[in-house]
Amino acid sequence: MGDTIRFAKKSDKDQMLEICRNVWNGRDYLLRSIDNWLGAEDGLVAVVENDGEIRAFSKLAFLYKKHGWLEGLRVKEEHRGKGYAYLLTKFYVEKAKEMQLDSLRFATHKTAIGSIKSGLKYGFDVKDRYYSVLSEDPKSQQQKHKVVRCTDYNRALNLMQSVEEYKLTYGLYFDMHWKFIPIAAETIKQLCQKERVLMTEDGKSIMAYKKEGDDVRIVFYGGTIQGVQDLLTEVIKEQQGLELKTMLIPNSKHIETFVRSGFHERDQKAIGKEPNALLFEFNQLK
Repeated sequence: MGDTIRFAKKSDKDQMLEICRNVWNGRDYLLRSIDNWLGAEDGLVAVVENDGEIRAFSKLAFLYKKHGWLEGLRVKEEHRGKGYAYLLTKFYVEKAKEMQLDSLRFATHKTAIGSIKSGLKYGFDVKDRYYSVLSEDPKSQQQKHKVVRCTDYNRALNLMQSVEEYKLTYGLYFDMHWKFIPIAAETIKQLCQKERVLMTEDGKSIMAYKKEGDDVRIVFYGGTIQGVQDLLTEVIKEQQGLELKTMLIPNSKHIETFVRSGFHERDQKAIGKEPNALLFEFNQLK
């Protein structure tokens, strides 16, 4: 039999998990999230099947209104390099066009050659590059400004839209698991409701973060150098003992602030010369 693309079923779970076992040395987030994928209504999950064997799968998520996000592309190890990434990319691009989505994006690591090639081949462009970093034991720095929690999403939104980093990230913030979400009233309201937005008392700097279990990710930061340092230290103190993750903006003035607090790429105790995370966007939806 030939390859067939179809939507995933709950009975596919075991085969999908097996494909993920060795991804990121056994640290693939899908090992914990596959049930949510198969049961959620926030996207479409498709698999490539051949004679009962699932060889690849991925998801088209709907992050905000009509903004689509491709994520979790996984190909069974012995079938990599056979064009499955391209097949799934093509399938989802056609779905995005049918649904008249306003945007379609995905992000991947610089070493994910299959995802990169399939994206470029099908018409995606590299919109920007970032450093995906973490700190297992983040170090606090000296604080000068008082930090307050912001529950007023309009105030948070206005401050985010006023800082330099808003333009540097094209009005997006970094969500969990390498997603980039539009900064808008609805999306920032959710962060404020969960009390995940911090500001310096002078109203010049802001930082937001998300938490899933022990996974803590700083999803937006901006403002003065001292202000971001104060906010980062506050998050470190709040989440004491937990690993922190974020995306560093190559042209941002805040990189050294994170480096001083112990942030580095996962596979080395430093930050490389070239960014390790690529953000792709499809520009032919209309």
